[in-house]
Amino acid sequence: MYTIFINIIFLAIASLEDIKRREVSNDIWKAMVILCMPAIIFYLIRNGLREIIQYVISAVLVSAMAIALYLAGLIMGGDAKGIIALSLCNLPGVSGLLPISLLTFMNGAISTLLVIPIIVFWNLYVKLVRGISLFEGYRVKPYIKVLCPFIAIKVRYGSIKNVINIKYAIIEYTDEGQRTIRLTRIENEKSPSFEDDEYVWAMPLLPFLLFLL
Repeated sequence: MYTIFINIIFLAIASLEDIKRREVSNDIWKAMVILCMPAIIFYLIRNGLREIIQYVISAVLVSAMAIALYLAGLIMGGDAKGIIALSLCNLPGVSGLLPISLLTFMNGAISTLLVIPIIVFWNLYVKLVRGISLFEGYRVKPYIKVLCPFIAIKVRYGSIKNVINIKYAIIEYTDEGQRTIRLTRIENEKSPSFEDDEYVWAMPLLPFLLFLL
């Protein structure tokens, strides 16, 4: 119960900071690990080698997954650090066959799916009400045309240009003079300049930590 209580408090603090600044201080995760580690060590020493092995496997598995998602551009660095810290701060109990920290991450990922209907509704509004074509003039693969309206929005560039890489990530770029889409964040050097009235594809940068609570 102690570690769960500490996790909830620090996840709440990190979520508020993430919403406010779109950045989470490393000191939050350091403090969470420092406060939880004595209880973790005591538990492991008391319960023996089997629990130690289970704890290590759980922490390595969840940490590796967080790093992979970060390298793929699917979550932010602060989210990855939070997931890693969470894997270190959970007692190695399991529910079924899955570690508690992994289940927490999966619950957070499932909760983010609640945003999909809002994204789809917005894209339908842009196409049907504002009359903006979603993919005209783009060179994209068929599967991207299917997935893109579920994870990104077609939005006027002028309305998001001041919060790019804070609340939104541009996911389109120019390749051989033609606009194309990649379903991950585009690096600044590849992202073309846009006019304020142009509509572009952008992915909302959700405060993933909030969904872990």
